[in-house]
Amino acid sequence: MKHKKLTITAASLLAALTTQVQAGFYDWEGGTSDDWSDSSNWQDGNGVGVDDTARIFNSDIAGSPDPTPNNTVLKSGDSASVSQVWLGNQNDGSLESGALTVESGATLTTSGGFIVSQNSTLVSSGAISVGDNNGMIVRDAGNVTLNSGATLNKITLGENSTATFNAGSTVTTIQNPADSAQLILNGTYAGNLFSNNGSSAVMTVNGTLNGNFGIGSYEMHYIGETGIVNGDIEVNSFDQITVAGSVNGRFAINQNGLAVIESTADIRSNSNSSWIYDTPSIQWNVGADGSVGTLRTNRNETSLDAYDGEWRYGISAVDMVVDLTNCAVYDTPLTLQLVSGIQNESTFASNVTFLRDGADVTADFAWDGAGTGSFTGQLANPDADGDGLPDSVETGTGIYVDSTNTGTDPNLADTDGDGLSDSVDLFPNDGTETVDTDGDGVGDNGDVHPGYNDAELSTYLSNNNYTLGGGTDGGLTEQDIIDLRVGSQLASIA
Repeated sequence: MKHKKLTITAASLLAALTTQVQAGFYDWEGGTSDDWSDSSNWQDGNGVGVDDTARIFNSDIAGSPDPTPNNTVLKSGDSASVSQVWLGNQNDGSLESGALTVESGATLTTSGGFIVSQNSTLVSSGAISVGDNNGMIVRDAGNVTLNSGATLNKITLGENSTATFNAGSTVTTIQNPADSAQLILNGTYAGNLFSNNGSSAVMTVNGTLNGNFGIGSYEMHYIGETGIVNGDIEVNSFDQITVAGSVNGRFAINQNGLAVIESTADIRSNSNSSWIYDTPSIQWNVGADGSVGTLRTNRNETSLDAYDGEWRYGISAVDMVVDLTNCAVYDTPLTLQLVSGIQNESTFASNVTFLRDGADVTADFAWDGAGTGSFTGQLANPDADGDGLPDSVETGTGIYVDSTNTGTDPNLADTDGDGLSDSVDLFPNDGTETVDTDGDGVGDNGDVHPGYNDAELSTYLSNNNYTLGGGTDGGLTEQDIIDLRVGSQLASIA
């Protein structure tokens, strides 16, 4: 049997050992520029290699105790491969932050972890791939923003973290946000989006979510006016959600959940389990134009995709409110369809309360009958004369007391007829006065000394024993003293 001879040259052995020795942790110093690819910007001037951990902290951002001359930028067209990236000092108790920008067309790859922490910021328009199973970990006030063109394979949002995914960015996997995490989706995400149960995470969808939206948090979650959820939403336990956008999937409000339905909401529940059940709370906010976000379902719909079906309703759900505070449709019949249809409709109707500025106006609205899911009523104009003062404070006494009792006529925009609206006239019940320059409570037209507070002026003259005369007997007239502005104290009351 023949054995091949193994030959190791001194040069190759030295190269291998050198690589092994050099692999380690290298800090960003930024002494030359902001360019990641310039080796001189890194500790020892050798750059960072595939086996190294790039540590970026003390960046030139507010609060850094010892800022570096330049923050870190991976430039367009450049690529970097490292073992790990630590953005922010990972030592416990450290407040040292880092700032990293990955430009469009740049590529950053790690074989291991990528941590953003300690109030550090990452802004990327390029491609980031993280080898660790947890993907990029954001925690301890770390903040990540992905702009158009950015890609990221996986992200885990730890406690007190923030991530914003703007339109045109792509994230393959988003782990459940932890306590106090904030996630803002302005782009498109394919996958389910859940927060950890019992957390205080907040998630906002302003873009498109192609997946289920699970809350599991005690904090309010949001679907913005431009947001679209193509998936299921179940509001359970103490979940809270505000919907101003579109939902195309099963929608259910159960247990003690809270759903706030904005006037722009378009909710189309496509399930036989379209529930309003147990003891949830629902609030419909009516728009300025009298619009309302109708809850629609295809359960027992009259035709395919009509979404005029019947919601399943448990009669224990009694906390339902229609808030008309923002509605500006007055003295005109207003029909508000809250649901496309619903079981036990008469019981449902009896459990709906109408509020306006916190006042109960339920008596002004009547249920339109079985099969309608709607109510019709009329709002009185709170400012009949349009002068900017609510009728409730225009008491018509002719005497101004304070802002809650103006004495003005609720049916006249200019009570005293001097050409100024009651809301801007300082003397709305006196046609001879409109302004009070010195703020002494006397209108300028009737003020002996407009521009001077009469009470303060009289006190000053009296305390300083000025001799007042007619101007011919050696004394000074009051106006003489005003004109001379004698002393800094007198000038100070001008």
